[in-house]
Amino acid sequence: MQKITYTVHSVIAIKNLVSVKFTSYLARVLSRILIVRIDDFINLTRRYNNANTTNSILKKKIKNQLFALSELYEEYLREQRHKFSAHFQDKNLHERIELWGEINENKISFFCQQIIDIYKLFESNSEYVPINDSTLLLSNEKKEKIERLSKEEDNLEKVKSSADVLSMTRPNMTSSIVFHPVPEKMKVLNTISMFYDFLRKLYDILKDNPLYEKILKAQMITDLVSFKDNLIHKSGSQDIGLSYLIEQDIAPYKKILSYEKNKPSCYSPFSKWLPRKYIPSTVYKDGLKVIYSFTSKINDDIFNTSINIRNKIGAHIDHTLSFNNLVNLLNSLTICEIDELRKLLINLWLEVGNCHISLSIQTHKPLELKGVLGLVNNHRESFYENKIEKIIIPTPKTFSSTKEAFDLILKTWGKDEDAINFFNQGFIKSKMNVSIELENHYKYTFTDSGILLMKKLTSSCDLKVKRFLLNYISVHGQTIGAQCNGILLFSIGVNKESLLSEHIYLLGETGDIECDEIFEQLKFFAVQENITAIDSFIALLKIDLRYRGLHYANNRQIEPIETKFAIELKKLLQDLTKSMGIIVSTLMQSEIYFGKYTYANRYSDAIYVNFLNELVYENFTKINNPPPEEVLTNIKYSHENKVFTFTLNTLEQYLKNEDLTEFIHSLIINGNLVLNYKETVFMEHLAYSYFALDKTEKSIEVYEELIRRESSNVNFYIKKLEYICEMKNLELFDIELRKMYKYFNLKESEKEKINSIREELIENYTPGVGNPLLI
Repeated sequence: MQKITYTVHSVIAIKNLVSVKFTSYLARVLSRILIVRIDDFINLTRRYNNANTTNSILKKKIKNQLFALSELYEEYLREQRHKFSAHFQDKNLHERIELWGEINENKISFFCQQIIDIYKLFESNSEYVPINDSTLLLSNEKKEKIERLSKEEDNLEKVKSSADVLSMTRPNMTSSIVFHPVPEKMKVLNTISMFYDFLRKLYDILKDNPLYEKILKAQMITDLVSFKDNLIHKSGSQDIGLSYLIEQDIAPYKKILSYEKNKPSCYSPFSKWLPRKYIPSTVYKDGLKVIYSFTSKINDDIFNTSINIRNKIGAHIDHTLSFNNLVNLLNSLTICEIDELRKLLINLWLEVGNCHISLSIQTHKPLELKGVLGLVNNHRESFYENKIEKIIIPTPKTFSSTKEAFDLILKTWGKDEDAINFFNQGFIKSKMNVSIELENHYKYTFTDSGILLMKKLTSSCDLKVKRFLLNYISVHGQTIGAQCNGILLFSIGVNKESLLSEHIYLLGETGDIECDEIFEQLKFFAVQENITAIDSFIALLKIDLRYRGLHYANNRQIEPIETKFAIELKKLLQDLTKSMGIIVSTLMQSEIYFGKYTYANRYSDAIYVNFLNELVYENFTKINNPPPEEVLTNIKYSHENKVFTFTLNTLEQYLKNEDLTEFIHSLIINGNLVLNYKETVFMEHLAYSYFALDKTEKSIEVYEELIRRESSNVNFYIKKLEYICEMKNLELFDIELRKMYKYFNLKESEKEKINSIREELIENYTPGVGNPLLI
């Protein structure tokens, strides 16, 4: 009877919860729990009634009502249980949307009342526990927190785009439709992860209520196992895993390759383009390698407890175990352990997504579409009775003047889109009616919007406001157009003591190559032997790449020629000291290959790359204590392979200057050296630079990011342990070590390396920093 009471209380609790102000989508996410518990109530009550009800008339009455309830459940909710709740099984797009829309308040209320009525028939039973409303009601404070969460998770006022499979069931939401099962499965996994993330946040609000804590925790574990089953295929399971779909895509028909006989329905839209003999695809083979690597290294036992919980108290309530044993089983997994398992699986999913663009775009959560006021045909099936979720497209605010819009931008720190749109229109549609001359006789003309922006930047207002306005120029530079030149040149004269680097950066991003004043200004800063000089060289390079690079990218029949701008820039580089020349040339190459102007490669390869390579090599041969020929050869090799961190680290090693060492590593961690963050070697160099500057915590964060990208790469975990060892934190070391032993099937060589790191840590252990734990 305890288990029946639990199912009844669970149903009522979820019914009360969805009566709070939720969107239809979130109300349905919660109703999935109730749908599972209805099935448990029917099964448990049937068994209990047959075994314990002695009154034959009452027994028959309960039996008949349960039969009627079961028939209704089979007709109206059974499919939703399999497709969204206890499991997340495949369904075509139309049927999935239709099934989801059929979950509504009327059905939930009806089934809830039927369960209460049947449960009350057991009142004469000695084990009967009356429904305790006090444990089910929510305080006003909880309701307010839940309403805020609902708005954060599913704000209907904003137009968004999402890659989950249920996005088209929500108003003001757009999504892509895919016709291939592999990207479609990625969307399914995105949906399950969104379910879990919402329940996890709701859990934090309601965890002090024992009933809600159990309900939400059990469903989170159920969703986690569904995520795993949809990601890693389990033989014989009705949940088709992503790994199985990729295998089928690579070798779809191992016995018969005749497309006409064995074509899968998911490919039918493309049948007219496919050949008679279906050609196996290798597009997603890297994703399959990632999953195979994970399953070969991971310890399967870590999922056993969560699967057992799902089977015993999550997707089903086991009739053989006592309620206390079920609760103990649920409590055997802490919320922190659940979060760790979720992190492990999500990282694997994202890693698979990174293997191909068609998969990575299916991993994004709802993103706001800036500038879109609303969507047409925006009606959706509401969860709640007599409520249509129709979004009224807002009418943009009007302003009496450009100044009124500008003042609102400053007041809201750029959060009022109507004010931004109105103010930006002033740059486009207004006449250039105000001319101002700089001290050196350069004259600039502005619109009213340009004058407001320039005057504010050159006023004595707070630095925080000026930084905001400079960021505004960075974001809206294309709209502001040529007026950026004058605004920044006027402003730099006033703000060069406090905001010089920001101005130089913006001159590089927005400056006009035909503006001699910009070149002269940046040239003035470029002759200084400091970070300002580096910023100035990069800014000059960006201006040239943006203009000349685009010209030659669009006119591929024309061979790039060296301009006066490039000649003068090269001469400035040659005038630098040897060490500064190496640094600046290397940074410029990183900008060419990994910056935002990679489209300019025809121009940059012809004009800059060889010159910069030769300048680096030549300067290395002329520095004090030059490296041997072998190292110079390696530098050449590193430049050919674009590993520019190696060049800077070599310079640091051979000059042995503490100030230069700090300067070089600062360039790496501050982003002056543009890194290819997709490549592991750059990330590892970044971690080392943090370590060299006594920022070991940041080094650990870098390896946490690498672990997120390659969740089964044990070497990254070991490297993370090495940095923890440098912090002399034995407690943190042992926590991470226990995770490794728990999650991975470690090789003997890996265990030996880990033990040697720990022994080194114990030798240098400082009491009070961390206490050793038993492994």
